[in-house]
Amino acid sequence: MVAPLRELRPSLRRLLLATAGALAFLVICTAILLLATAEPRYKGRSLSTWVNMDIGHAPEASRAILEMGERALPTAVKKIGTKASSIFPHWTLQKLGIDVGIDNPAQVARNQQAIGYWVVCVLREKAAPIIPQLTNYLSDPELAVTASDALQAIGEEARPSILQCIASSNAVVRASAVGCLAGMGGSGAEELLRLTTNADPALRAEAYFYLPGVVHRLPNQALATMKAGVDDTNVAAACKAAIAMRFTGDFGTNLLPKLYEVRGRSNVNPSLLADVKGSITNLEKRMRFAAATKTRWGASGKF
Repeated sequence: MVAPLRELRPSLRRLLLATAGALAFLVICTAILLLATAEPRYKGRSLSTWVNMDIGHAPEASRAILEMGERALPTAVKKIGTKASSIFPHWTLQKLGIDVGIDNPAQVARNQQAIGYWVVCVLREKAAPIIPQLTNYLSDPELAVTASDALQAIGEEARPSILQCIASSNAVVRASAVGCLAGMGGSGAEELLRLTTNADPALRAEAYFYLPGVVHRLPNQALATMKAGVDDTNVAAACKAAIAMRFTGDFGTNLLPKLYEVRGRSNVNPSLLADVKGSITNLEKRMRFAAATKTRWGASGKF
């Protein structure tokens, strides 16, 4: 028969009380964690389950996410904000040197971010209520890429907030915001072109770098701006323009004459010259590959 608690030795009594307190604390923390991570459900399935089905091209999955609508947004923004350091308990155990055989926390974080991003891609402009949280994420290098992609998916509704971020004193925020303009379509391309004439050379540099993202929509303006960019009075901005030329695809052959001209100058900055030569090598290699591919397929008559 178990003796009453008051009859036990003081040391044992303290141990039992401490154990009971620890268990109670663990139960409370678990309950709070479950409540904090609870996801909206539709037809008995969680939001993450529907997202994974949608990625697998299940036709009803997108409809399910749309049906959840704004109920899905708190989970989406929370998942986009997932960082490797927040993956518990794996991260904590890893710090203690204990291998628990779970996926790398950085990969787990990226997977969670991808789920949140997919929700925004489905909801599009209906995800506009989480724009403030997404713009806050732009200051964090670990979250900025996914947050930027999500803002692009929202589209025109996000443009005013993106333009505000471009005026930020944080370099990571500015760069991410400029990248948003390149990928959001609509008036984003025109805004990006306007930034190439901004008084701030750092902004001009970022705008030049992202111009390949709009070259298919505005080829003449984008290519002309990149050509002018290598003549920018700021060397860092000119270098970014030269590097950007490597990512213009088949349009890049139109840029080679300008690159050859800059390479032939006698007083060109060494850093710019190195970037120009790198772009020439890259574009010439692409041209040779395209010519060889065309010859090969042309000779076989197959496509």
